[in-house]
Amino acid sequence: MGAPALRFEYQVAIRRSPRPDAPCRGDATPSATPGEFAPVQRLLALAYEIENRIRSGVLPNYAAAARWLCVTRARVSQIVGLAFLAPSIQERILRAMGREAAVLHERELRTVAAEAVWAQQEARWEAIRCAPGRIASAAASAAG
Repeated sequence: MGAPALRFEYQVAIRRSPRPDAPCRGDATPSATPGEFAPVQRLLALAYEIENRIRSGVLPNYAAAARWLCVTRARVSQIVGLAFLAPSIQERILRAMGREAAVLHERELRTVAAEAVWAQQEARWEAIRCAPGRIASAAASAAG
């Protein structure tokens, strides 16, 4: 008869990098505790963290930020673009809780941030907020 079969089991952690020459760094995770804040809230905080690190000289530019976060430069631009939202909108995003925060989508906020004038951003924000099933609806169902 043949020799008994051997079986080896082991776990390997594989981290994908956007480019082969850009290794991921272990400290790339934002400091927010998962589950505590909605994804859009964490991204808005990350936008300011990126800007602060560039302004303080820790990171020389957005390309370095992309390498630090293991994302593309385009993705860094999308994230940092959230910092161009009107301050009142940013405050509402950061103060949102529970379902109200969960219904916020980054893609929609990027269209709001694309408006250069804060009054136009406010109008677009209200259109998103008052759409059926969105923030206003979520707040009403939470209250009721």
